[in-house]
Parts: sequence; structure tokens; C-alpha cells
Amino acid sequence: MTNQLETSPRQRILGAVITCIEKDGFENLTTRKIAEEAGTNIASINYYFRSKDLLVAETLAMTVQHMQDDLCALIERPAYSFVENLFEVFLFLIEGGLRFPGTTMAHMYGFLVEKRYDAPVVKAFHHVFALLVEYAAKDFPSLAEKDIRLALVQVLSSALFIMLAPGFFSPLIPLDLSQSGASKQLAHYLTRTFARNLGSPLPVGTV
Repeated sequence: MTNQLETSPRQRILGAVITCIEKDGFENLTTRKIAEEAGTNIASINYYFRSKDLLVAETLAMTVQHMQDDLCALIERPAYSFVENLFEVFLFLIEGGLRFPGTTMAHMYGFLVEKRYDAPVVKAFHHVFALLVEYAAKDFPSLAEKDIRLALVQVLSSALFIMLAPGFFSPLIPLDLSQSGASKQLAHYLTRTFARNLGSPLPVGTV
């Protein structure tokens, strides 16, 4: 039996926001396009969300929460080493950015353009980063926390920049990120870079 929440008008509207952002870009998002995509009308959007701004804010908060939950689950996998879980984090971020470039940019807009560092995606990223540091410290107990933090910042900033602007790097790296398997190669490289920076051997299967 289909979950009622998945087919409710409210959920269809939230899903339509993401679809419209991916189709037309965050800057071209309108309530008319959202209503058409959701198979409803503008009055229904106003009834459930009161305004486009509140609708977009709830949509982005929802997707950020899903992202945070998924990343935390990857980091906390008990059967794998931290480095193996870090590879999955990189892969999740790179593939997510490539699959949903419009939504990724919408999340980043608040702090990149408006300099709002209290945006939900910033809080979520800081939460995920703190968890990464916590679990890395367990696998690298002899290392100073500052070294772990700096090593993570280096590789995560690379992953985030590529998520935001894959076309910027396409002439510069020997990977076509539109091709199957390229995301894994890049995630492997970032994982190797992190491990090398901390003087750690890579677990079997991560290269």
C-alpha cells in the first residue's frame, strides 16, 4: 500500500520544487511552474506554505536533513574503517552534486551569495564535519585533532568545489565526470590524499 504522505498534495509540491529547480534553475523558480509540475494550483501552494519563499525554505531544509542523515549513516558504519567510510562520503557528495546540480547550488546560494553562514546546509555540514573528526580520531589516536581537521578541510573543500562547478575542472583533470565510474575514481583519489596526508595505509579495497 502506498504511503499517503508520498502522494499527498503537500509532498507533491515539495517534490515539484526540486524538479523545477533541476529543470530551470533556482533563479527561474516560480510558483506557476511549481504548481504545474505538482498538478495543482497556486492557491494550493499558498494554502500549504503561505509563500514561495517559505515553500523553498522548507524544501531545502527537508533535503538538507535527508543529506545529513545519509552522511551520518555512512560515517557510522561499524563494520568499516574510517577511511573506507570517508570514501563513501566523497562518493555520496560527488554523485549527489552531479545528479542534482540545481538543488546543490540552491543550498549553497545562501552562504555563497548572501553570506548567510547560518543557512541549514552550513549547520548540517558542520554537524557532519564534527562527526567525521570524532570518528577519524578513533582510527588515528596518535594524531592531533588539528591535523585531522586540516586534512579533512583540504579534501572536503575539493569535493565541494567540484560539486558546485564540475565544468570548471573538466579541462583540467583526466576524468570525465559525466562517465560511469569517474565519480568513484575521484572519490578514491580524495581518499588516498587524505590518508597520505595523515601517513595512514589504505585499507584493502579502497584503491
